[in-house]
Amino acid sequence: MGIVAYKPMIIRTCTILILFIFQCSLSYCQERESIININESDLRLLIKNAEKGNSESQLELGTRYYNGYSVNINYEKSAYWTEKSAEQGLHDAQYAIGLYYSKGIGVTKDLKKAMYWYEKSALQKNKYAEYQLGYIYENGIGIEANFVESANWYEKSALQGMEFAQIKIGKMYFLGKGVEVNKKKGATWIKKCMDSGSERAQIIWNKMKLWEYL
Repeated sequence: MGIVAYKPMIIRTCTILILFIFQCSLSYCQERESIININESDLRLLIKNAEKGNSESQLELGTRYYNGYSVNINYEKSAYWTEKSAEQGLHDAQYAIGLYYSKGIGVTKDLKKAMYWYEKSALQKNKYAEYQLGYIYENGIGIEANFVESANWYEKSALQGMEFAQIKIGKMYFLGKGVEVNKKKGATWIKKCMDSGSERAQIIWNKMKLWEYL
């Protein structure tokens, strides 16, 4: 018998609200479908589909165990199902389990495994994973700092519209950190971010008088 027709409520996004709890520097709100409580029948179908190997159901179940939506909070089960989804290639799950390993939530803290999953996700163009790699390489978290790699990943994330990445790469071009100094390009990145509504970028724009470099 095939997988039962249950439509996951929270799919195709990096769903887990740990993004707000863990990542103070990532104060973005990711677009996602409404996270709602489901009845017992739908919950049983969700678990059944997850057990049958449906990656989206696995990620949703992991999310529910983290947040306590229709189930009791259980970080170990949350990590278990999120990693199951990640192993099947879902880039949102790969990013999420990277966060679990980086903070030791539901699993033993392991920066190498966190890096492994961030890379897997980033190679599928997950802009948040790309940002994380930029941050890790810039600050030498669990590895030797590498500003060239940091700039590379920040720029990839910035090209996908990630606010913090645009600010980071803008500053790196302005200061020549991991890239050749290019103040015009640095100012352009900050302006792009500012034009998208970033208050942080607006403050930097005014403080550094970046219009002078365009």
